Amino acid sequence: MLLPYTDSDVQPVLLRLIDDAAVAPLLAQFYHDREELRRTIMGLTSITDFQRVLMAPHVDAIIADTMTQFTYTLSERFDPTHRYLFVSNHRDIILDAMLLDWLLIHKHIETPRVIFGSNLLTIPLMAEVGRLNKLVSMDRGGSLRDFYQVLAATSHYIRQSIVDDHQSVWIAQRNGRTKDGYDRTDAAVVKMFALSAPEGATLTEALATLHIVPVAISYEWEPCDLLKVREICAPQPYVKRPDDDLQSVVTGLTQPKGHVHLAVDDPLTVDELAACHDDPQQVAELIDRRIHAAYKLHPTNCDAALLQDRLSLLKTEKEKEALKKLYLTPSEVK
Repeated sequence: MLLPYTDSDVQPVLLRLIDDAAVAPLLAQFYHDREELRRTIMGLTSITDFQRVLMAPHVDAIIADTMTQFTYTLSERFDPTHRYLFVSNHRDIILDAMLLDWLLIHKHIETPRVIFGSNLLTIPLMAEVGRLNKLVSMDRGGSLRDFYQVLAATSHYIRQSIVDDHQSVWIAQRNGRTKDGYDRTDAAVVKMFALSAPEGATLTEALATLHIVPVAISYEWEPCDLLKVREICAPQPYVKRPDDDLQSVVTGLTQPKGHVHLAVDDPLTVDELAACHDDPQQVAELIDRRIHAAYKLHPTNCDAALLQDRLSLLKTEKEKEALKKLYLTPSEVK
């Protein structure tokens, strides 16, 4: 497990990067005056400074250049003084968590540590910038025993972050991005959360102390849609090419997205967890109901639902009738 950098690492890491000949051409695209950047870095004393001064403006530019609008909702039950486990649907390789960071920075709320697969951090510059943004790598592959040890270590890290370090954590609801548009929480992820609980704790008790907050992100146009289709249609199991992850990162950051909406839902209550009767699958379905209810439906989603004759996916009868009138001919409306 590769851990995030700390406040004391910010200046040394950034100064090393701006003097790295391999990184210089990329930095030049964003910072024309390297000495001015150096002076800015010398004024940074923490990860929070780095995210606020250097990262947030780049997210501002991504929003302005690639989105028709970016909207969000933040639960009224969200307490900025508490630490949470954000469980999110996962559509874009890094932008999902980056947009949550952006929202919290603008609300003057501390950003979470972010659990990601180790494949993302094999890109050297991405690994450095990622660790400055609190990314934590979760190893993939190996034997079943190795995989279990990784899950246990990740679970302990999440619990330590929230309970002991008072640091929130972001994690995807499943391993890897959703490729087919169906966001479903993996019950194995719920089980993983409980691996670090004190001996004898029930699942409800194990999860209650993590303060789970479901998060839903929706893109009107998914920037990596063609890349995902190529992967789905390729012979299975799909074997990634060496540049697949980097291509997904660049595509996700630079391509048009239309309207993007981020919804930070109410924290799960102890009563809601108790009603799941210590069943990980029921907890996963509870998280799914929350994510689906918070998800912003765009016209593209509605078109897809109609094309697949899946109106049952839409939320209300009023919405269904309105969509029928909008998209169907009079003879087709029943």
